[in-house]
Amino acid sequence: MPNSIELLSFPGLSENESEIIKDFLSHCKIIDLISRIITITIDLRQSCKLKLPDAIIAATAKFLNIPVFTADKVFGDLKDLNVILFEL
Repeated sequence: MPNSIELLSFPGLSENESEIIKDFLSHCKIIDLISRIITITIDLRQSCKLKLPDAIIAATAKFLNIPVFTADKVFGDLKDLNVILFEL
């Protein structure tokens, strides 16, 4: 389940929280890393110095023209990306 790496590797995640995330992901569409998303990821890593998982998420959202729904404020600094920030 590679799509869960970023979500399920959060430190301190309880078993119940893990199950909720897994259930949520089971209803999501999984997008493969095609060459265009990889190119955007590389561009983001070079220009914004993002961590690889964040760059993949941002690149996929840019490619699909969809918002990123996150609590990670690093996404708020990215240009041309629709970000919906929430607080935990």
